[in-house]
Amino acid sequence: LATHFAQLAAEDVVEVREQAALGGVCDIVLRTLHDSAERHRPGVAALARALPDHDRRENVSWLLQALDVMGFSDEALFQAILLLDRCYSREAPRHTVSAADSQTRLLAAACLALRVGRLEDAVAPLGRIVTHLSRGQVPYSDVKAAEFAMLRTVGFIVDTPTALDHLDVLAVRLEIFDARARSLACFLVQLSLPEMALHYEHPQAILASAALALALFTLKVQPVAYDILFEDLAVCFSSGEDPTPLVAPACGALHALWVQSLSSPDAPIWKYAQCLREKFSRPEHHRVARFEPPASPPLVQQPSQGRGKQRLAKSLDARGRTEGHRRR
Repeated sequence: LATHFAQLAAEDVVEVREQAALGGVCDIVLRTLHDSAERHRPGVAALARALPDHDRRENVSWLLQALDVMGFSDEALFQAILLLDRCYSREAPRHTVSAADSQTRLLAAACLALRVGRLEDAVAPLGRIVTHLSRGQVPYSDVKAAEFAMLRTVGFIVDTPTALDHLDVLAVRLEIFDARARSLACFLVQLSLPEMALHYEHPQAILASAALALALFTLKVQPVAYDILFEDLAVCFSSGEDPTPLVAPACGALHALWVQSLSSPDAPIWKYAQCLREKFSRPEHHRVARFEPPASPPLVQQPSQGRGKQRLAKSLDARGRTEGHRRR
């Protein structure tokens, strides 16, 4: 990734040449992004003790629909959910929260995410946004009080890295292979949001890489794309360990969830998945919701020798071609 940015210095367009400055810092940024995400990743057990699966799934579904209707970015969605989960994971087990308090917290998490998020999301005063989202049922003063309580709970550390942040960085060098890969991977990561065990069991860099690997496999992208993905993923881990074997379980879990979201109306993920597919059926998302999961997830395993990753990428591509012939 550092080499990629450094090569942009020779481009003719000034705006593109400016990105070359990132070449000297991107490796450090990747490691810092991963380390920070790991420090603030909610514990699955603590979160499950504080918030039942059903209640959390409803929270995530409401945030998805509310922020999407308002036209806010995916960054705001991920940050609001992460902030809410960090707060709940630090509370006493199954601490009783009324429906009104829960709604106020949802609005507070959304407001905090918007405060620290993209300038494009600052489309209206937060008081007006709260009135619109709550249909005038929740006073803005209550939301501000809830914001301050949440800030105290998380030690006033709000803008922590999410799986989407990792996905955006790891997808930079993959856009040349298929512009739809980033959108499909984003769909898969968002599909995991209601499933606390899946979303937080794995490091966020691993979850993002698994989504990208599954997207590349689905789109039957060239083998070299996997080499690039795993090369940039390795930079996230300062210990020098090969993180490739960690991708397989996350990739398999994402694939199973994707299949479940399409095959079982009784599955807990079904209702949320319907809303998500509607969102990702739009042109700005390359209509990736129309894709079906492959028959099985890609075989992501630890490379054996120096050229193991190249052989792994070829095996993934070969499997994709075989699958395509079988379907035809």
